[in-house]
Amino acid sequence: MRRGQRLESFPDPGTQTAPVPLGAMFGMLLGIALFGVVVSAATGEAMDRAYFAPPREARDRVLLAFAEIPRCTVCYSSVLGAVEPTVALGNDVTFVDLRSGPPLVRAGQSVAIRVRPRSREGDYVVGLVRVDLGDGATATYRRIFGDVSLNHVYAQPGDYEVHAWVKASAAEPAEARINVHVVP
Repeated sequence: MRRGQRLESFPDPGTQTAPVPLGAMFGMLLGIALFGVVVSAATGEAMDRAYFAPPREARDRVLLAFAEIPRCTVCYSSVLGAVEPTVALGNDVTFVDLRSGPPLVRAGQSVAIRVRPRSREGDYVVGLVRVDLGDGATATYRRIFGDVSLNHVYAQPGDYEVHAWVKASAAEPAEARINVHVVP
């Protein structure tokens, strides 16, 4: 190669590459498959254990992934409107556990409110959670998977009714109420 001479990096359009024979391609695939058989025999595992998730864990993974999507991808192109895939996964709320703490709440002190919606089997659900804190304040959480924990400060002493609604796949929301007594 002489100084200043350029190498062509592209093949000459007049030359053609030889096609790979079909038998050679199948032979290569067979080699890969046999390599997998040897590796699985040596390790004792033929598949990754992550593919064998128990049904409840698989359900939780799907609902968690669905909850993280801002909006269902199908809805953007569907003429039917919103699609709710959680119905097939047993996403009905049958119980809402509503708790507050500490037991003695003083005016101006933070109180923790926890909403725990569950399915008939006791599993988490994906749903809309709305909490009315009894003093005019409300909180709304959309597509929440699992529990909702919030802190609130009551400015005045008194008795306040906290009301939580959880709407999942069922037509009617599930709800719970508790009373919070606030002392001066």
